[in-house]
Amino acid sequence: MGALWESYLIGERIKKNLNENAGKDFYFWRTYDEQEIDLLEVSGDVISAFEFKWGDKMPKAPQAFSTAYPQATYQVVNKNNYLEFIK
Repeated sequence: MGALWESYLIGERIKKNLNENAGKDFYFWRTYDEQEIDLLEVSGDVISAFEFKWGDKMPKAPQAFSTAYPQATYQVVNKNNYLEFIK
């Protein structure tokens, strides 16, 4: 279920970007030891990181990511707040 949830949210976010002509670039981030971020949105110098969870977990950003990109924002998206993310 988690993989479907992640795919749905990424697809909806990309559609939102295209509909708004926002011009953001999308990436994922993963280290060799499998720390990961599900979605990175990049607009100029602004990096927004998103982690998708089907359940109620609220994990912190991986330490390696926080160290490499201290200026980036980080948000967990789950069933409670996903509408804000896709609208």
